[in-house]
Formats: sequence, structure tokens, C-alpha cells
Amino acid sequence: MSWLVALAGGIGLGLVSFGGLWLTVRQLAQQPRYRMPFIVSQAGRLVLLTLGFYVLCRAGPAAVICGLAGLLIAKWYLVLTLGKSFSNA
Repeated sequence: MSWLVALAGGIGLGLVSFGGLWLTVRQLAQQPRYRMPFIVSQAGRLVLLTLGFYVLCRAGPAAVICGLAGLLIAKWYLVLTLGKSFSNA
């Protein structure tokens, strides 16, 4: 597996994971009594990240490092883009 594929995989995992967290928190803010969607979302995102990094682990340590870098890039991107919409509210 090339480092570029691992980086793209990490970015994809990060976008799905942190984007899902953003959507879950927004939903929880509107309906604070319903915690089951939060628990299900957390479990799903955790399983997705575990499986994704398991695949990267099988490809070697360089793939894991690139995947983690991609995860951080995705987090940085979402904080910048979603943070603007939050600060304007």
C-alpha cells in the first residue's frame, strides 16, 4: 500500500468519524433526552476507525503513520470549516 493511499484512507476515516461526531452532537443538542443515538453513533465510529486502522496496520508502520496524518488533516479541515459556521451563529 502506498503512502498516498494510506493518507487518503486516513482523511476519509477522519471525515466520516469527525463529521459523524459533529452531526451527532448537533442532534443531541436539539434532543438532549435521547442518548441512544449518541451511543450508537459513537460505537459505529469506533468500529469504523478500528477496522480502518487494522487494515493500515497490516500494511506496515508507514501506512499507520500516514493514516494518522490523514486523520489529523481531516480534523483540522473540519474544525476550520465547521468552526466558521459555529462562530457566525
